[in-house]
Amino acid sequence: MQEFIQNYLTNDLGYNTQMMHEFTDGCAAQYKSQHCIGDLSCSLADFGFPIQRNYFETSHAKGEQDAAGSHVKQKVSQAVLRRTATITSARSTYDFLVQHFSQPAPSSFSARTESVQLKSRIFHFVPSSGEGSVVRNRAGHKFTELKGIRKLHCVKTTPQQGKVFVRHRSCYCISCIANDEDNCTNKAWLDEWKPVELAREGDVATTRQATEAPILDHDIGFLHS
Repeated sequence: MQEFIQNYLTNDLGYNTQMMHEFTDGCAAQYKSQHCIGDLSCSLADFGFPIQRNYFETSHAKGEQDAAGSHVKQKVSQAVLRRTATITSARSTYDFLVQHFSQPAPSSFSARTESVQLKSRIFHFVPSSGEGSVVRNRAGHKFTELKGIRKLHCVKTTPQQGKVFVRHRSCYCISCIANDEDNCTNKAWLDEWKPVELAREGDVATTRQATEAPILDHDIGFLHS
């Protein structure tokens, strides 16, 4: 999906992305799962720009982005319950939303109308297979686990694949936005960036480490570092 977004920004909007900042929740089974950080480290080779990913705390970031998703689900559910539309697949869902939900409904509150900046909704249909589908099994994008990921809330990629910088907190003060972290106004609350290197699954180093693990005499066991 990162590639999908990158193509949309570049080809559809003509936007020259220099760096991408991502904000996600901290679910360990999704954005913090085993291969995610290693995959993120390949961003420069895959997309041509680095990525900084920020993880929200549990139960945080429940804002407009969540409301947008639930709003779409509610619109589809209402159409099915009222029998005003027949929706049986992802394609029919997409067609319905494009036809009936691309433009925001007018508000009866004048003050609210002035504050709302939503002009339109854009939907994309991504097939499960064939042309335009998302390629999930990509060679060389499976990495070993990053220990202590639950405590980290910010990851920044480097030009080197398999190497990232991590820290426990994020900052987007004026200096950090301008890439002048030396003059960060929140230095007292931030920890330093820590470099972390992740090995690819099945590479020479990982295989050698597994084959050279010592076996104890008498009782068979393994020593873990």
